[in-house]
Amino acid sequence: SLKGMGISGLLPRLKPVTRDRHVSAYRGMRVAVDGYCWLHRAVYGCCIQLTSDGTDGTGERLWIQYILNCIDMLTSNGLRVTLVFDGGALPGKQNTEHERAKARAEKRLKGMRALEAGDDDLARQMLSGAIDITPETAARLIHVLRRHRPAVRAAGLDPNPNPNPNPNPNPNPSPN
Repeated sequence: SLKGMGISGLLPRLKPVTRDRHVSAYRGMRVAVDGYCWLHRAVYGCCIQLTSDGTDGTGERLWIQYILNCIDMLTSNGLRVTLVFDGGALPGKQNTEHERAKARAEKRLKGMRALEAGDDDLARQMLSGAIDITPETAARLIHVLRRHRPAVRAAGLDPNPNPNPNPNPNPNPSPN
C-alpha cells in the first residue's frame, strides 16, 4: 500500500489532459522517472527472495535486472533516462517513519507465516510491504547504473556519490 505517499488524487486530476501514446513518440527526449517508484515495483517481484534468502544475492539481482530492463525499454525507443531520487530523511517525519517500520515488521511476520503455510500470494502481498527501500538501496542502484548504464543520469538524493555497498569484487547485476 502506498498510503500516505505521493500527492493524493494527482493522477485522476491529470487524466483529462493526458493521452495514450507509444513511448517511441517521445524519441529524442529526456524522461524523468521516479527512482523510488521503480525500486518499489522492482522489489515486489522478488520480495520472497529478498526476505527469505537474502544472503545469496538472488533477490538483489532480480530487482536490479528489472530496473535495467525498464531502462533498456526506454532507451531502445530513443529516450534518454534520468532517474530522480527524493525522499531523504526529514526530521518532521520521524513518527511516520517509526510507524512505517512497525508496519513493515508486522507485514514481514505475516508474510513469513503465509510462506510457511504455502500461501505464496498472501506471502508476496505481505512481504512486498515489508521491504524498506532506503537511500542505501538507491545508492546501490546508482552504483550499478554508473557501471552498466553510464548514459543514464541519476538526480536528486545521492547519499554517497561513490558507494561500495557490495563487498563482492565481482558483482553480477544480471539474474543469470
